[in-house]
Amino acid sequence: YYRQWANRRNPIFLYGPSRSGKTTILRGIEDYLSRMKGVRVIRLDAEDLVAELVKSIRISGGPERFYDKLHDYDALLVDNIWVLRGKPRTIEEIFILFKTLVDKGKLLVIAWDIEPETLLQESKTIKELHERSITFKMKPYNAKNISNFNTYFPSPPFDE
Repeated sequence: YYRQWANRRNPIFLYGPSRSGKTTILRGIEDYLSRMKGVRVIRLDAEDLVAELVKSIRISGGPERFYDKLHDYDALLVDNIWVLRGKPRTIEEIFILFKTLVDKGKLLVIAWDIEPETLLQESKTIKELHERSITFKMKPYNAKNISNFNTYFPSPPFDE
């Protein structure tokens, strides 16, 4: 079921100022998906994502071990991706991974604090993903903003 709406527009980008509810939305998506039978979801902060990538490279000499781990999940939710700004090689490596996951039908949700145009300048791969994405501009947290976002996600049949 989730694959039907995940394939509508993937990835999903959330951006807006600090304290606008991006992390709350990510946690809600994580909870929503984790209730579905057979759906594996992981939520990571961008710094943890990079730390895992570096650890994989140090231990096995390349990123493959880390990539294999992420391929086991149906959905990857990444918070605070803006911390990678100014690190072009890291950004490109991470977004190539993201593109691979999306191409394989995995749901990707990314949250950041800066205007998308700023991060889009960092990588050709980010631009490619952004063209296929749906972007939600988050405003300071209030019930109406969250309600508008929730209309994108219908109530799931949790027995599927």
